[in-house]
Amino acid sequence: MKKPFLLLCIITIAIGITPYAMADLIDFETGFSDLDPVGTVTTSTNEVEFFVGASPLTLGTGFIARVGGPLRTSFVPNDLPAVVAVAGEYFLTDEINGPFAALNYYMVFVDLPINALSLDLFDYRVDGGPAAGDGATLTVYENSNFSGSSASDTFIIPTPNPVDGNIENLSVSSFGFAARSATLTFDGPDVGTGIDNIAFTSVPEPTSLLLVGIGMLGLAGYGRRKFKKKL
Repeated sequence: MKKPFLLLCIITIAIGITPYAMADLIDFETGFSDLDPVGTVTTSTNEVEFFVGASPLTLGTGFIARVGGPLRTSFVPNDLPAVVAVAGEYFLTDEINGPFAALNYYMVFVDLPINALSLDLFDYRVDGGPAAGDGATLTVYENSNFSGSSASDTFIIPTPNPVDGNIENLSVSSFGFAARSATLTFDGPDVGTGIDNIAFTSVPEPTSLLLVGIGMLGLAGYGRRKFKKKL
């Protein structure tokens, strides 16, 4: 009876801590091909919905672009080897037949909220539409409809203009609330941007914390009984 009880406690704790045992990464390298529409991406801890649009009221579908691929999928990031190294073979872009429009990126974390988020932004520079001084801002929101408490990180286009195909990392963490959605928005809309290497850390729901608590109480009770028997 003792061993099954102990095993049950350990399993309960393991189930409870699974959602935040490790950070997740979406790099669009596995299971994607050039021009694929991107809707929901499933990771080991979460499901993430991706959208593009001028605002949350006009959300559409983003698409996969292949590095060095035809211009119809986005900009071609082969003029800077560092971009190729960071992007891998595929990344997410905002339109399939561009670059003609300049759209923002939107993410919703379906299964679990998050407490940290970062991504790489490609090719945000003045020749795509914005000017020096314009920013690209990564914002996380408490609610899944892009509302509530928020926290953000912004890249400002400097003078002189960054090199063509530039890589900018945006990161938001330790923001004091559990976030359910995020946006990447542009002060000066830029055609032909791309995003990749979306890293986030999911946090447990109250039921997960309850499982951990039950498991810990069980282990504590088991240890107390064992200690009393020794006495």
